[in-house]
Amino acid sequence: MTVMPRTVWRIIITYICGSTACALVIANIIAYLVLGRASYADLWPQASLITFLTGTLTGMVFFIHLRPYFLASYEQHLASQRDFLTGIDNRSRFYARMSTSMAPSTHRGKNTQTGVIIAIDIDYFKAINDNFGHSGGDAVLIAVAHGLRDHSRATGFVARFGGDEFMMALPDHNMQDGIAIAEHMRDAIANMAIETRRGTACVTASFGVVPYRCEECQVDDVLHRADTALYDAKANGRNCVVWRVGQ
Repeated sequence: MTVMPRTVWRIIITYICGSTACALVIANIIAYLVLGRASYADLWPQASLITFLTGTLTGMVFFIHLRPYFLASYEQHLASQRDFLTGIDNRSRFYARMSTSMAPSTHRGKNTQTGVIIAIDIDYFKAINDNFGHSGGDAVLIAVAHGLRDHSRATGFVARFGGDEFMMALPDHNMQDGIAIAEHMRDAIANMAIETRRGTACVTASFGVVPYRCEECQVDDVLHRADTALYDAKANGRNCVVWRVGQ
């Protein structure tokens, strides 16, 4: 069952109230023109009440009729922003949120260091697919994605960039925070026991952590530095966190 967010409900309620108000105004104008001033003054309370109830009923009928279209439109909007397998943000959604996060107006009056990016890659994912099958690999991706999402829910956002690579953004965090969060996530993933059709899969992940400053770089520049830190983590034996402060 799809649950529409508050914003959609506000639009629907506004539509119903607007249709009611329009019906009320139009009906009162017609009644005034047809009945004349004297008769209209006598019948105004009754006419207004009837018009209000009729307008409300009309608005609700329209809503019931159009609700499937509201739901279909919202579901299509969600699908364009979510990774089809894991349900977390996809690459394009991450870029859009990062662009907003790095906008100077978002951080007016704050320190120029506006946040931290963490690149995450599941270690030896090809071997996981070979040992547990593609369905087992999917189970690992889903479990790791949901774990990352739960860890970032209150502090930032995460997206699947493709394959077994993820990116996490932590706006308004410093490097010390980012490293601590990455270490916590690394430990949580290393302690996962993921059930698959071919048995229990245990996995690890590598992390690359970098800061970003909104006034000195583009999104691609930050992601490139995060990828470089991630490659260093893999070169250092995997299942570790590597951070880079400079360019």
